[in-house]
Amino acid sequence: MVCSARSLARRWLVAAAAGVVVLGGVVAAGPAAADWPASQQNFRIASVGVSGACVSVVGEDVALRPCTTPVGADQTWTALDGTYSTRLGNPATRTCLLYETDNGVHFRTVDCRDTRLGNQEWRYVLVKGYSDRGVIHQRNFGRGPLTCWSAFTSGDGSTGTVGGIRLNSECDSIKGDALPRANMWTVTPVG
Repeated sequence: MVCSARSLARRWLVAAAAGVVVLGGVVAAGPAAADWPASQQNFRIASVGVSGACVSVVGEDVALRPCTTPVGADQTWTALDGTYSTRLGNPATRTCLLYETDNGVHFRTVDCRDTRLGNQEWRYVLVKGYSDRGVIHQRNFGRGPLTCWSAFTSGDGSTGTVGGIRLNSECDSIKGDALPRANMWTVTPVG
């Protein structure tokens, strides 16, 4: 296949405009984007704000515990509905993550057939300036502000938790380093 100089220049301009240049773990420019790993690929979700803490199943609750190596079953997640927006499932317990506001606001696990999961699809979007950290927000089916995960510290010696997750309206991934670190997460494939 023969490419003219004009064709190559046009492709380079399109790539430059899209901001595809990546240096190490930092994206040089351009809009942030990401997706969950493929539905057959398990992954771990780690907090940037609470260093060394991973999203874990703790009984029926979901909280932050110290990340384990190798990755424990309680810290293993999968995207059940595809890579764009999805319910998050834990393969070991065969349950799904639910954010609820009954009896206080918190994250817990429920049977994946639970009807309350109907609007519980989550997106993972990279923070501007990074290729390895993003925000996790509820898929917005209408207008209005996005709400995203925010980590907080709160130790519980009996369960080994070091913190938890709440929803926060600060989800503008375009803010880059101006975004609170508590709202940044990394997603790492497992296995």
